[in-house]
Amino acid sequence: MFLMTSLLILAWIIVSILLGMHNIERELGGVVVFFYSLPIISFLACKQKYAIFRLVILSLVICLSSIIIINYLYMSLNYHRNVNIVTLLDVYILIAPLALMTLPYITLIELSFGMRPIKSSIIYEVPEQLRLLAGFSIASFLIPILALSPLIINPLNVSASKYASGFIFGLLAFNLGAIWLFTYIRDINADTMIYFSVRLKHAIFYNPNNVYKIIPVVIVLVIWSVTEEFFFRRNWILLLESFASIVPLFLIFSRITKILVGSGINPVSVQPEVGFPSLRNGKHFGILIMFIMVGFVCWIFY
Repeated sequence: MFLMTSLLILAWIIVSILLGMHNIERELGGVVVFFYSLPIISFLACKQKYAIFRLVILSLVICLSSIIIINYLYMSLNYHRNVNIVTLLDVYILIAPLALMTLPYITLIELSFGMRPIKSSIIYEVPEQLRLLAGFSIASFLIPILALSPLIINPLNVSASKYASGFIFGLLAFNLGAIWLFTYIRDINADTMIYFSVRLKHAIFYNPNNVYKIIPVVIVLVIWSVTEEFFFRRNWILLLESFASIVPLFLIFSRITKILVGSGINPVSVQPEVGFPSLRNGKHFGILIMFIMVGFVCWIFY
């Protein structure tokens, strides 16, 4: 496995050089860690042990690739401040990568709550009792992006060209949506989650020792990333937002894992009363109103 992974990374670097991306450290800064990690993450999707998570892993690869593209475009547009992009292309360049970044979140929710595809199509059959969750999974990202869309599509001139700074606001909106989705998942009743996550429950092999093995790797990656950013780019806001974009994904997975393998929780054999949080009351309604107010302010006073 080590040899194959090393060969994948070497091939990835060679292809990058041949494509003329020899200045990739300057373009990506600390996010270059994502770039070099893609072959390893892709390799995990090929292992039978992670077969049930294959779609989530591949979606994560697309998400990290989108973050890389955002960072690369940000720096390229920042270097070419006089670039003129037509409105339609402007919207596509700014929004398309943000849309692709939602894939691992959506696929993890689909897997965790048993939303299976209809036969061989890409359309998912969403039972009526899960439609509130499915709708929120999409709305949690869409609402913040719509609220901040004036700053994303026609952003302020913040330490970059007009178009480049749109990525800063776009990542901010995405991160707010990801955090909102995480708080929603935390509010789901444990019995409800166990009932719908039967397939996933048997696929998770939780070993506390693995956590301690991962911590040193994370520390090394963080030090590597900070070092790259310090010497090549020094855009700490973009780096922080890029890393923050995937943190809620692992928090959601950690939350689901703890519930499914947690001690003192027995398997639910009878369907419990489905208790997904509603947007009509509680803190989520307050968050929704806050985004609506932010949207009005952005549209009126920009």
